[in-house]
Amino acid sequence: MHFCHMPDLLPFYTCVQTIGQRDIHLQVPTPSAVAAVVRTNYHESPANPYWAQVWPAARALARYIDEHSTLVRDKIVLELGAGLGLPSLAAAAYAKAVCCSDADPRAVAFIRANADLNKCRTLEACVLDWNQLHQLPAADVLLLSDVNYDPTDFPRLLELIHHYHKQGSCILLATPQRLLAKSFAAELLLLCQEAEELMVEHAGKGVWINIYHL
Repeated sequence: MHFCHMPDLLPFYTCVQTIGQRDIHLQVPTPSAVAAVVRTNYHESPANPYWAQVWPAARALARYIDEHSTLVRDKIVLELGAGLGLPSLAAAAYAKAVCCSDADPRAVAFIRANADLNKCRTLEACVLDWNQLHQLPAADVLLLSDVNYDPTDFPRLLELIHHYHKQGSCILLATPQRLLAKSFAAELLLLCQEAEELMVEHAGKGVWINIYHL
């Protein structure tokens, strides 16, 4: 891994995620830089900037997209709460257009940098908050990776999912197997066309991720 600094971005390191036959290069903010931002802007920043690392669910969803590329091929794809954008970067190899978004502008800066790094010309990075349902664009495919970690968000997330489901969008959601999210997962199963379990390695351990195709 190569550590460096780029203007307008937090200090970062570059890592490689191998997805199928492709290597996707990601610029990831260093933990020390993220901690410094939280300390300096504690009144503005969440205690845990979840966007600032590569989570197992993102890796699993990127893998699923690569293995089921027909789901996104020549489609308009939207990812919400994208963090560093790994699933969108995987989809960009096949999709007509990808809107990769996060509510945090710092995350979007990294998404743009990662799109440039991987020469993804079909990917646009933008600031979107999935809580602002009326402001969200239409999409053929909606990507959601590990967004259901806070139970207080579950009702709004389900509203979002039903909104896109009624529009006929294909929804791909990746989530770790959390006990807190058991009721949320049960709601998803009512809409589910296919469910799959994928294991990815994280911190030296295997983590099971559920992928829901709605």
